[in-house]
Amino acid sequence: MGWCFGGGWSIRNALFNADKIDAAVAYYGPPDLDRGHLAMLRAPFLGLYGGADQGIPLVQVNEFHSALDSLGKKSEFTIYPGAKHAFANPSGPSYDAAAADDAWGRATTFLARYLK
Repeated sequence: MGWCFGGGWSIRNALFNADKIDAAVAYYGPPDLDRGHLAMLRAPFLGLYGGADQGIPLVQVNEFHSALDSLGKKSEFTIYPGAKHAFANPSGPSYDAAAADDAWGRATTFLARYLK
């Protein structure tokens, strides 16, 4: 699980260390759109993104989600309309308490489901 840069690392680890990862969560992690890379994913994946993120265009998030679906990968995505990049950082100017609380609930539920 990771946020921002760490979210990108969560995605990369799930792809390139697939045999060691049981579940992956990325808060606004930059998507990997390479279908060859995405084909390596074995773990369930949860993506949490802000609909108003200026750094990660929503079109890329939707392409990422569609690519995983078309490859038959187990994934869940939640996009928070109006939430900006780093919406879960309580010390930052883009903090969105409602989105952050919902995302945390989704992340912990997701991880509890797959990490037993």
